Amino acid sequence: QANPPVTEVKWLFQGRLLLHDSLKGVNIRNLSLLHLNVSRRHRGTYQCQAINAQGRGRSEEVMLRIQYAPACSARHRRNYGVAKNEQINVTCSVESDPQDVMFWWIFNNTFSETKEIRSFQRSASELKSVVKFVPKSILDYGALYCYAKNTVGNMREPCVFNIVPTGPPESLQNCTITNQSFNSLSLSCEVGDDGGMKQTFHLEIYSMKREQLLANVTSNDYPSFIVRGLPP
Repeated sequence: QANPPVTEVKWLFQGRLLLHDSLKGVNIRNLSLLHLNVSRRHRGTYQCQAINAQGRGRSEEVMLRIQYAPACSARHRRNYGVAKNEQINVTCSVESDPQDVMFWWIFNNTFSETKEIRSFQRSASELKSVVKFVPKSILDYGALYCYAKNTVGNMREPCVFNIVPTGPPESLQNCTITNQSFNSLSLSCEVGDDGGMKQTFHLEIYSMKREQLLANVTSNDYPSFIVRGLPP
């Protein structure tokens, strides 16, 4: 109700203005908001805002709840480097509504052998499941698949965790010095196997005559270095 009459009605989603977009299934007609092809991205709070010559007013917020089958959380670690007989905790986190979720795990090794993991922990309040995994042979490296379901249905795609062996990295190869001057140089090398883990690269330059460390440079991405300010 308004006096003078309402001249314009707007809709807000999560406090932000919602615009008519038929391509995205958002249809605003007169005083009505119609969502087509509803998905979980539409869940949240909605308000309508009425405007007349005297000002504007908002309705109370209405929470739209969208129920959906579990889906992998966007923030989860996908790759685990682990040595033989080393224990790791692999955590599978999902988003779900309703939150009453059942988990199960499958392991598939690099030789295409599959087995069910029967021992795991589950935290219903945090929507996550944890497997304690210990590779004891080469057959224990591969992929862990985490599945979940609720009353809406099964998740479309499992959460996948790659279990890879780790070890010391291989030595760098074919190191070449270029652009050498009286007080600077550039050096680049070819990368060897990383041993299943992220590498960092270090360059140290010593003076044999002075028995002194002249430079200590670190690269986090690639074994390519530029060193300046060397003594003549």
